[in-house]
Amino acid sequence: MGKTHRTGLVAKSRRRLANSIVFGLCVFLCFYWFGKKAVDYLTVGSEEAYLSRDWLTHEFETYVRLKAVAANDYASIEAFRTERALRQIVVQRHGRILLYAGERGGLFRSGDYEEFSMKPSVEVRFADGPAEVYFGNGDNPALSIGISFLAAILAMLAGIGYFSGAMREDVECIRKLQKEVAVISRGDYDGRVTVEGKDEIAQLARDLDRMRADLKEHREKEAELRDAEKKLVLGMSHDLRTPLTALITYLEIAKRQEDSGANYLGKAVSKAQEIRVLSEEMFEHFLISSVSEKRALAEESAEAAFSDDLSEICAVLAEKGFLVRARGIEQLKGVVLVDHEYLGRIVNNLLSNFLKYADRAEEVLLSTDVREHEILIRFENAASPLVGNGRESAGIGTKNIELMMKAMGGTFAAEAAEGRYMTELHFPRIDT
Repeated sequence: MGKTHRTGLVAKSRRRLANSIVFGLCVFLCFYWFGKKAVDYLTVGSEEAYLSRDWLTHEFETYVRLKAVAANDYASIEAFRTERALRQIVVQRHGRILLYAGERGGLFRSGDYEEFSMKPSVEVRFADGPAEVYFGNGDNPALSIGISFLAAILAMLAGIGYFSGAMREDVECIRKLQKEVAVISRGDYDGRVTVEGKDEIAQLARDLDRMRADLKEHREKEAELRDAEKKLVLGMSHDLRTPLTALITYLEIAKRQEDSGANYLGKAVSKAQEIRVLSEEMFEHFLISSVSEKRALAEESAEAAFSDDLSEICAVLAEKGFLVRARGIEQLKGVVLVDHEYLGRIVNNLLSNFLKYADRAEEVLLSTDVREHEILIRFENAASPLVGNGRESAGIGTKNIELMMKAMGGTFAAEAAEGRYMTELHFPRIDT
């Protein structure tokens, strides 16, 4: 646990912050030192201009003559320096420094001779003989503040740049993790999540990879269960069909016998047929819902795709005694994507619902509507009076239609109100 804290994001951020502060401080000191050196070097020209003014030399020579100042008279020369607000006065004779009056209080450091020997000086006659005098103008406070300010700005920018560069590693890890999570969110569980380091980001990546593996395993088990369920239902459907077929056959034979129970046998045949229809609908439902891969759809004109099937519905219903009124079939236009196998099953489901639940005494209205982005096919009919007396549908047929329409990119809607039933098929157009 302690190792995690030492390598965690908080600890890393603290170390990076401390390093950035140290780096910024080094930049500040370097820039300030070089800046001061540059200013000292550049001010030599100003000192030359300053010394070229005769009044300073003349004023000092007058001061030396009136007070009989010797070349090594520190008190008198220091008083002149203080009165004129000069940084320093250095007196040299024959290459040797005799006196230093300035900020260091007359104390010399190693290298002072080399420093002052390179700077401009004037010859002044002292009470004890001539000597060379160097006048220092003093620091410019505004310039020093400016150098300090620029050094602080550069140090701050350098520290921020160092910290940002150090954080780029974590940002790149987060971006990579984001891309890999986006792949997983699309359902691709095969790619591994990259784990780098030992901090919280690495722990998060490790947990996400473990979650990905668990989801992949769960999906594989779920697929196996679906396959087992499919096989079970298909087996049950096949097993149901065989005895139901035999039952219907025996009941049909018994019905033909002149017996007082013929009426009950007819009802038994009807119920057995309903069981067979439900079994077939259940078989179809699991067959459609178990298809995981996307089916190939054919691109066809609306007239070619729907005219034959709609005409077939009208013909079958008319043959069964329904009054059908069709409108707009001949005006179909546009291009759609369809699966003819699914269209055939949808037609069969619709016909089955009409034959079982529609009132033959009322007309069936079939209409089409070509819209800007879709083609609508609507069926409207009155419900049979027998609906509600034991003939309600389990809804498997309509669910099958909904699944098949979804597979073709369309939608299915059904609505029942005031004894009438309306179904709508919506097919998207691809030519608009």
